[in-house]
Parts: sequence; C-alpha cells; structure tokens
Amino acid sequence: MRRFLGIIIILLSFQGVCAQKRIEVNYITDTKVSYDIKYEFELKTEFTVTENGFVSRIRLLNFKEESGDFIIKVSENSGVRKSLVAGPYVWKIGETAENRTEFELPYAIPVLKDIIYTLSVSQISQQNNSQKFLNSISASSEIGNPKIPATKQSINDLLRDGHFNYAVLVVAYTKLTAGKIGQAQIINFNSQPSRLNQYLLPSGGTGTYEYQWQLSHDSISWTDISGANEASYSPPALTANTWYRLNVTSGNFNYESTDPILIKVYPQLVACTIGNSQAICYNKIPAALSQVSHPSGGTGSYTYQWQNSPDSRNWLDIAGAIFSSYSPPSLTTNTWYRLTIKSGYSVTSNVILIEVIPDLIPGTIGSDQSICYNSVPSAFVQLLPPGGGTGVYNYQWQISTDNISWTNISGANSVTYTPNALTSNSWFRRNTNSSTCESKASNSIQVSILPALTSGSIGTAQSICHGTASAVLSQNTSPSGGTGRYSYQWQRSPDNN
Repeated sequence: MRRFLGIIIILLSFQGVCAQKRIEVNYITDTKVSYDIKYEFELKTEFTVTENGFVSRIRLLNFKEESGDFIIKVSENSGVRKSLVAGPYVWKIGETAENRTEFELPYAIPVLKDIIYTLSVSQISQQNNSQKFLNSISASSEIGNPKIPATKQSINDLLRDGHFNYAVLVVAYTKLTAGKIGQAQIINFNSQPSRLNQYLLPSGGTGTYEYQWQLSHDSISWTDISGANEASYSPPALTANTWYRLNVTSGNFNYESTDPILIKVYPQLVACTIGNSQAICYNKIPAALSQVSHPSGGTGSYTYQWQNSPDSRNWLDIAGAIFSSYSPPSLTTNTWYRLTIKSGYSVTSNVILIEVIPDLIPGTIGSDQSICYNSVPSAFVQLLPPGGGTGVYNYQWQISTDNISWTNISGANSVTYTPNALTSNSWFRRNTNSSTCESKASNSIQVSILPALTSGSIGTAQSICHGTASAVLSQNTSPSGGTGRYSYQWQRSPDNN
C-alpha cells in the first residue's frame, strides 16, 4: 500500500440555506505502523479539524495492485494512548486502474476541533483471525447522531504543510438538526386540521434531506404515516387527539425528530333532547319546550337557537329564541320544533311535533217552528254536519227561554232531538265537541208557541115549535188566541155528549 495523507472538508448547514465552507486542515503526517515480509504495512493519517463536525465518508486514492479487503479505523489520540472512535470496518476494493474509491461510514462520526484523530488503513490479510469477524457494519436506527465528546485542550504546534502525492479525503458535516414544525391546533371532532409545514428548516448533515411524518395518540409510541414523505403534510379528519412529528434523515446520519405538535380534537358534540310532542286545540298556546337531556362534548360552552318548520324539512330560526327553553305562541297549524346547539360546530336536537287539532265547525240544525200551546214540535235535524276537530264528535242539546242563557237538556246527546210539548217560546241549539277541545254551538232555532185558543161564545139558547126554524145562531164573543186567523165548523148533537 502507498503512503497517504489526510485532507478534511466540513460542510456547514445554516437555517434555510445549505452553505459549504472549506476549513483549513492541520496536516500531521502519514506513517508506517507495521509491516510484514512482503513489505505490506498499515498506513495512518493523523488529522485535526478547525470546527466541530461529523465525519461521513472517506475517499482513498488506490493503485491497481492495492485491491482486496482493507480494515478502516478512526481513533482519537490521547497522549500515548489511542481510543477507538469508529471501526474497524471492512472496505473491499476491487482491481481497477488507479482511482479514488469512496467508503461511506455506517454512521456519521463526531469529531472535535483541534483534537488529533488517526485514520488507519491496513490489508485484512495482515490481521489475525480474531479480527476477521469485523466485517462491514450497517448503520443501526439506534445509533442516531453520536454524542460529541467533551471539549479538550487544543494541541498546538502540530501544523505541517501537506506535501505528499496521494490523498485520503475525509468528508465531514455539521450535526443534523430536524428543524421545527408548527403549529399546535385545536379542531372540531371529525374535521380536518390545517396543513403541517416546516417553519424552521432542517440543517446540518449532508444538506440533502429525506422525510417521514409520524403520528402518535399518546406522544410516546410513534407510527410512520404511509406515503407521508414530503416536507409538509395534510392530516385527514380526526376524531381523537393526535401528535405529529417529522423525522429527518440526511445521508448516513440517523434520523432526527422535530418536537411533536398536538392537534387537539374537541370531544364529539352530542345534542340535547327536547320534549315533548303535543296535541293542542286550534289557536291555543302549547306547553313550554325544554331540554330533557343536556348537550355534551364540543368546547363545553354552548349557544342555542330554536327553529320551527311547517313540514319538518324547511327550517327557520325563531327570532330571539336563543335560550335552552322556549315558549311557543298560539298555533293554528301543525308546527315542528328543534333546537340547534353550537359548540365549535353545530348539531341539532331531536324534532318534536306540536299537532294542532283543526278548528271545530259545529254544523247547522233546523228549523224554526211555530206550534200550538202545549204541543210537541217537530224533531230538530242536522242540516250540515260538523267538521274539523278529530273527526269524532260528541253532542249536547241545549234550551233557552231568551236565546242568551242556555241549559243542557238531560239525555239529549244525539245528532237530532225531539223536544217535549211546549207551552212557551223556546230556543234550541246543539253543542259539539271533539277531543278535549272546547265545544262549539250550532245556530239556534226558535220554537214559537201560539197563545191558547179560546172559541168565543154563541147564543142564545132557544125553544121553538116542532117544524119551525130557529133564529140565526151567532157569536156573542169572538174567538181569541191561536194565530189570530180562524176557520169555523158548526156541529150539532141530540144529547150534547
């Protein structure tokens, strides 16, 4: 193996922009560590860096005869002792023409400014059998960014000009930081949060980044979100509190995670129930409407709006009805009611119907009569049937002597009615009711009683001879009563019986 020297490049990353900065390297020397009879020996390059960073990969200028498996180690010099920082790793170099071959470390190795490090390369054939198990090591997800050692005293007077023909290139970067995502949100149940974006970009590492969004329901156990590999992410609608974070990787740096943010989801808003459905009479005031059970969930603070509808489909807000209970006005048609509850978003209660029994129409009866004193009128009949109400009707006939004050007639509960004989003018009507609503009276009819008929008197009794004509019979007093219009029929009897 040919001799080699160390050249160190550190790439620095700043917020928002990745900038590269070449840092002056302190060259020490390359040295033969050991050799065998074939004059194959281990070479080393000692180096320091002028800024803290991470070694990511090594590039070696090799010759055609320098093929095979090589052992790579990085050590930290501490006085006469060396402590292993990374490796041993196996680097397999094939038989090629003179070329630079690059080896990427399994993970980035932290290095401190002005500390002397040794990069050594040796052929695996020179190692004892106990070292042969040290084959290529894959980066582990548990390695992460190695912790930077505590700062040590700088070593002075170790600078030496680089003057060798061949080189090992050690590539180092600043520590990978994941940046920041924002912001925490509070959303309604089953609604979609705002898109999650980076407000502080990642920095360090190689300057090229890959992303993986994760979620958690307890901020402890995390799950990768399938397909969420961009710098920003739009979560779906959520029904429970969910934490999000962004894992950032860069080259062979293990991932770094942003601080998690919580998207808090208000509990599902559950509407109250209102009660109860009612059936009322036409143009009457219903009982007040109130909550049977209270709302829950949401923000915990609730506002109310009562609504009504003529058909349970088209709803209108009721002006001023913004409390948890409501007293409707008198109603003349069926009306549906519900209560809208808002707490972050809006839900509606159950719907109740206030059924209005149609206005009762009592029907008409007939007809007025004039009857003789102490005689029985004709039966009173229904001219028009009742309407409205429930469709089921109950009747009560009433009598009055002045068409003002009315008295129920016992047992007169049919559609028609036949009164008893009457001796004075009387009025009759029929009250009709349906359900529990108040009854309504039909028209009233009058039965007029004619004055008692008196026949007047005729005169006078006579005694006449057989075969002779009597004197003309005539009224002594005129008839009275009745209608005032009279018709006559004379009668005779041999015995006055």
